[in-house]
Amino acid sequence: VRSCVPGIVNTGWKLNPDRSNLVQGELNEELLEFIALQILGSLRGLADARHPGLVLELMPTRTGPAGEPPVPLLLRSAIWESAPSAEIVPSVAESWCRASALKIWPHQVLARELKSVRQEWAKRLPNPEQWVHESVHSRDRTPIVQELGATNGSLREWFEALREGADKEEIAPFLLRLTCELL
Repeated sequence: VRSCVPGIVNTGWKLNPDRSNLVQGELNEELLEFIALQILGSLRGLADARHPGLVLELMPTRTGPAGEPPVPLLLRSAIWESAPSAEIVPSVAESWCRASALKIWPHQVLARELKSVRQEWAKRLPNPEQWVHESVHSRDRTPIVQELGATNGSLREWFEALREGADKEEIAPFLLRLTCELL
């Protein structure tokens, strides 16, 4: 049976008499959950160090093509049910986190060509594990992390994230420059 992810899973499935489909039951559910966790766990190993957010594009889509056989649909569902608790979203700290533990950068910041300012913000951030890595921000990846539980950070939260534990005299010029860039 063709799946939504490349590869072959050879295991002790419980199949119907003509061996064309899975039989509903606890064994197959546990196998699907185990396989989903293995797939999610392998995503981090496929990450590019410079653009770790690209791994999110390896997630299967929530729905498959029309007429998709039941097995790939069951695997898709198992992956998406397990994904919110999996540490598959990169943070600014370059650690892997659950999406629900992270904030998405404000759209006011992402809509502007401020790459150097955003990079400096990320370097100065005292708690970089609270914000998604910049490579997560794209038309294809942001909806995935939102669906997995990441919240949209406000512009105020983005500014205030710099103040936590920072030397006010050191951070003030950068905040002023950042404010001017955003206005």
